[in-house]
Amino acid sequence: MKTSIPKLLSEVEDLLSKCGQKEHASWIHEKKAAVIKDKSDSKKLKTHYKEIKNILGGMGSLSDLVLTPNKGVGLTPAIAEQKKRCLVDELWNVL
Repeated sequence: MKTSIPKLLSEVEDLLSKCGQKEHASWIHEKKAAVIKDKSDSKKLKTHYKEIKNILGGMGSLSDLVLTPNKGVGLTPAIAEQKKRCLVDELWNVL
């Protein structure tokens, strides 16, 4: 079973927050809220999904973001990177 898009976005938001990426986490939070709010409007959802997909890959994307976990969050840089790659791949595949 595929993971829901809002759940994946929550996981990305959490990871970014734990790595001090507040602005990126905030954008993801806003997109997640929009996806949930507009779940019955296929045209709006398509727009949200396109915007999310656009930040996943390419120059200056989430894939390029170097994550440095905050102290005490239980992550190493390597684990944060691995988690980021997995989440980006999974989101790409469900969008």
